[in-house]
Amino acid sequence: MDANNPKRIFINQYGVYAQIAKTIAEKLKVTGSIRYDKSDNFEGHVTPRVSAVYSIDQNNSFRASFQTGFRNPDTQAQYIYFANPTGILLGGVESNASRYNIYNGGAWTQTSVADFKQSGGVINADGTTTGGNSSLLQIANLAYVKPEQLWSYEVGYKGVIATKLLVDLNYYYSSYNNFLGEQYVVSNNQTSHQGVPIPAGSLWYPYTNSPFTLTSQGVGLGLTYNLPKSFVLTGNYNYATFSGQTTPDFQANFNTPQNRYSVGVGNRKIVKNLAANVNFRYQDSFLWESSYGVATIPSYGVLDAQLSYKVSSMKSVFKIGGTNLGGSDYRTNFGSPFVGQMYYVSITFDEFLK
Repeated sequence: MDANNPKRIFINQYGVYAQIAKTIAEKLKVTGSIRYDKSDNFEGHVTPRVSAVYSIDQNNSFRASFQTGFRNPDTQAQYIYFANPTGILLGGVESNASRYNIYNGGAWTQTSVADFKQSGGVINADGTTTGGNSSLLQIANLAYVKPEQLWSYEVGYKGVIATKLLVDLNYYYSSYNNFLGEQYVVSNNQTSHQGVPIPAGSLWYPYTNSPFTLTSQGVGLGLTYNLPKSFVLTGNYNYATFSGQTTPDFQANFNTPQNRYSVGVGNRKIVKNLAANVNFRYQDSFLWESSYGVATIPSYGVLDAQLSYKVSSMKSVFKIGGTNLGGSDYRTNFGSPFVGQMYYVSITFDEFLK
C-alpha cells in the first residue's frame, strides 16, 4: 500500500494519538467528590471537589486541585452574649441577636462615632445626640451571620532530584465570600439584657460577614537532602498573605505570620547507637486579632537539639535535649502563656527494641 495514502496516514496518526492517550491515562489519576450539608439555622450547601495527580515516573509527580467549601459560624459566633472591656460580644443568628436591635441599621460604625465625638457630639442614653456634627455618624448595616464560602486552587510538585534531594513545592490561592469575623459598632438605640438596661452609645462587638471578597494565597516548600555519612539536611518555608477590601472596624482574624521557616540537620547513626538532631525555626511578627484582644505577636527564632543513645541489652533508648536553647521567652498568640526553655532527660523502654 502506498505510504502516501491519506487513509494509511490517518491510521498511523490515530495509532500515535491512541498511544499518547494511553500513556497519559496510565500516569494521570483524577478524583472527585461532592458533598451536601444542612443545619437548622442555615441553608444547605453543596461542595464539589476535584483533584489530579500526574506522575512522570516513580519519583516525580505534579498535582492540582480545585475545591469549594463552607464554614458555618460556630456556637459562639451564633449565640454568645458576653460583656467585656472591649465591647459586648454578640452571636449573630437572628434568634439570638434580634432582641438587641444591633443588626440591620441598629448601630453606627465605631470609626464614625469617634469622629462625631471628636466634633464635640454626645450620644444620649435614648439614642438621641447632642452637639457635634451628627452627619458624621454612619450606619453599620450589619446582617445576621451566614456561612462563609470558599473557592480554593492548588498546584504542586513533589519529586526526587539527583537521587539525593527531595522537593515538595506547592502554591495555593483561596477566595472567600461572606468571610466571617467581628466588627466594632456603637448602638444607636437603648436595649436591655435580662432586665438590665443597656444605653445607646454602648460599644458592641457582634459577629458578622464581610461584604467584600477576601483572598489568601501562599507558597510552601519542603526540602530534604542526603549528606555524606548518613547526615540529613532538612528545611521548609511557608509564605502566606491575606488581602481584600474591608471596613476599618472589621476584624478578619487571619492570625497567620507571613513568613515561617525551619532548617535542621540530623543523623540517626553518628556512631553505633548514637543519634543527634538540631533544628532551628523562625516566624515573622504578625497582627493577632480575636474577640478578647488585639496585639502584635513579636517574631521569634527557636533552636532545639537532642542526642539519643540506644542500649540494646537494656532494650532502652536514653535521650537528652533541650528546646529554645539560649533563647528568650516567646508566645505564639495573644493571651497564651509565654514559652521558655525546657531541658530534659528521658529513658524509653521498648521490649521489641533490637
